[in-house]
Amino acid sequence: MTLLVVGPDTNGSEALLDQLAELGFSVARADNVRAAREAASRDTPELVLVPAAQDFDSAVTELDAIHRALPGIPVAVVSPVEVSKNELLAAVRHGAVDVLEPGGAGDFSVIIENAISRGHQRRLPATTAEQRAAGAETQLRELQRDQRAGRYIQMGMLPPSPMAVDDYRLCHKIFPSLMLSGDFVDYFRISDRHFVFY
Repeated sequence: MTLLVVGPDTNGSEALLDQLAELGFSVARADNVRAAREAASRDTPELVLVPAAQDFDSAVTELDAIHRALPGIPVAVVSPVEVSKNELLAAVRHGAVDVLEPGGAGDFSVIIENAISRGHQRRLPATTAEQRAAGAETQLRELQRDQRAGRYIQMGMLPPSPMAVDDYRLCHKIFPSLMLSGDFVDYFRISDRHFVFY
């Protein structure tokens, strides 16, 4: 998986390159948008990272130029410190799939992979979304059909309700649940004087 870091050669971007390489990513670096376009033409990156070590606002501004130069490739801003809500919103408005914090909670490689996944989801055409919705509806119908069939079989395994055994009147009622797995009910006579109920 190739990542492209776009930004000037600073200690912050070098540290980011080293960290990504240690995590097992194939990493390329470009000083500016023009160099990023050239690098992407040789090997299309899965994700473009824009370090915001010195100035978050300039990194966000650079997002627009990167999107014009590399359409369809997800871009994320990498900030060494926690960003404010307004900074996060500004980055997303300018097309970032996320603002990543390498020193934050969680495994940074998982955070990178999640950003890549979000970028791919943004690129899915509407027909794919419609196909997924149709597939979900089909699965729902199959699940409902399976539940009806299972209920029919389960009802056939239950004792009659109500049932009278001597002076006792036994009955049951089934409440279906998708989250709970209930115990089964049964009752039957085991001798002239005794019956079992469980």
